[in-house]
This record gives sequence, structure tokens and C-alpha cells, in this order.
Amino acid sequence: KHDEAFSSGAMVLVFQAKDSTGKNKEGKAYRIDNHIDIKHDFLPSATAGHRTLKLGVVPADATEAIAKASIENPMKTAVAGSIAIVDSNGQCLAEKPLSFAPGVTCSTEIAFKLGFSEDQALKRYTVRLSYKTDLSSFSDEAQIFVRKLSKAEDSPICVQKKFYGYEKPLYILANERIEASFDPAQGGRMIELIDRESCTNQIHFDYAMLGALKSIPFSYAIWFDINGGKDSVWNVEEAQNGHLKLRFSNDKNALDSSMLWMIESSNSALKLESSVSNKSSDSATVKFHMHPEYSISGRAKSTTDFLLFPTKSGISKIPFWTGL
Repeated sequence: KHDEAFSSGAMVLVFQAKDSTGKNKEGKAYRIDNHIDIKHDFLPSATAGHRTLKLGVVPADATEAIAKASIENPMKTAVAGSIAIVDSNGQCLAEKPLSFAPGVTCSTEIAFKLGFSEDQALKRYTVRLSYKTDLSSFSDEAQIFVRKLSKAEDSPICVQKKFYGYEKPLYILANERIEASFDPAQGGRMIELIDRESCTNQIHFDYAMLGALKSIPFSYAIWFDINGGKDSVWNVEEAQNGHLKLRFSNDKNALDSSMLWMIESSNSALKLESSVSNKSSDSATVKFHMHPEYSISGRAKSTTDFLLFPTKSGISKIPFWTGL
């Protein structure tokens, strides 16, 4: 299904302020139909109107995958070589001999074992192309990532999973329809929101940069700022049965903030309950910011920041700052 055109609905956010003490009236519900871009790194496909992804998302029971490549031989002589899949430890998982007639472009595919452990959600592989002519030998490499979904067909779950390149595990909330991952060490931000049916992440995210997130000078994914907790470490208080509760205490203003994420069976929505407790005797102003970043490397330029919308007729590309 990763080489098929598809369409996806919007991500809907609903905000409503409620006073837990019952002294104040409930705020008016505020609804946002937020058309976050669906996926990054689309590659041309041999099928008209279709696209292939650099990141492959596979079901929870998948044990192997197929990598596809399009290879051009611009030379006037035939070329012989091979294509191989190598894991992050340098082990060759699969290799296939190739031969190319002069001046043609051909497509090939190679199957390989995934080798995921139970605690892994993201792995990196290298596609290695080697070939030779009568005069010399050449090689080329490209990185691909495979994201394996969690087992959540029977009931909602909340589990820890390891992601390649990142030193700390992320927390995953999932049911049979959607899967979301959160990073408590980086402000509790949402890294992924995956539609399990189409196997696509609705958050624009470059997995190759996952290991360098602490040093990059800009925001990424969907981040939250509740009284200064945007880049702070949030403590995990609950992580089970489709519930993830995170807490952050700000010593500067004596405010204690929490986010409780919940997911239910057969529901394509996440529910967030956010609360703030004032531990001092003084009044305090509470501010809540929730913001999606459309590109990890976005620098607010209309020439570089785009939204990509997969549709049945192909990819719609809209400049973020000038096209909305």
C-alpha cells in the first residue's frame, strides 16, 4: 500500500476551558480543522499519479519489507553490479545481482528481513549499489528508515519504544486506527500521528535528524508550552491502557502542569486533558500554546516551507506562508 495514491482528512483540535473548582463558567468550545501536511520525502513512482516514500511504515506483524529503486545507466556500454540492503550494524541483509543495458533506466526491488526486536519502533537501513565497467568500479549509498507499528489491535496501549538515533525511548499511544508518539524529555511534544490504515505520519518529520534534535536551533513536530515547559523534561506519571500522563513543575512561578493523553478503542481521535495547579498564595496567569511545525528545518521562508497534500490525482504543493 506504500505505492498507492491516497487521501486523508484533517486533524481536528477542540479546546474548551473548564474550572475544576466549579466557580467559573465553562469556556466556549473552540474547534480547529488543522490541515497538517500528510507526509514528507515523496519519491517519483513508476505508476502515474502515485508516490513512493523514503520512510516505509509497516504493520505490527511485518517481518520483511521490499525496497524499490530506479537506476539509470547513461553510459554507452552495459553495466553489471549488485544492490544490497545493509543494517545499521553493517550486516548485509540481502543482495541481488543487476545488469543494465546502455542508455536505459530500469526499476528493481529487493526483499529483506526487518529484524525488529520487541522494543524497537524505528530502524535505519542502507541501500548500497555497486557496479563496474571495463575501466573501474563504483558504489553509491542511500539511507532509508522503516517504522514498525505497535500491536494494538485488541485494546488501546501505551508503551515505550526505541527509535534509531535517539538515546531515550519514546512513548507510544495506539489503538487499531491511529498511533501517536511523544517525547517527555523534550517538552512532551508529539513526534508522530500515524494513520494505521494508510500507514502515513501526518506530522512532517525527518527521521534522519532524530539524533540531533537537542542541538538544532528551531522547533519541530507538535510542541506545547504550558508556563515555560516547551523544552523541559516532563515526568511520566502514568503509561498504560491507552493513557499517558505527563507532569512539569515550574519552580519559577510555583505552577504545576500536567497533560493526560487518552485514546479509546475504535476511535480516530486523541483526547488531551490539561491541568495547572497554583501552589503559591499569589494569583498566576496561565498560558497554553500548542503549535505544529511543518518542517524540522523550516526557517519561515515561503520559498522553502511547503505543505504536501497527497490526493488521488497526485501531490498538491502549497507554499506555507504565501499559499494559505
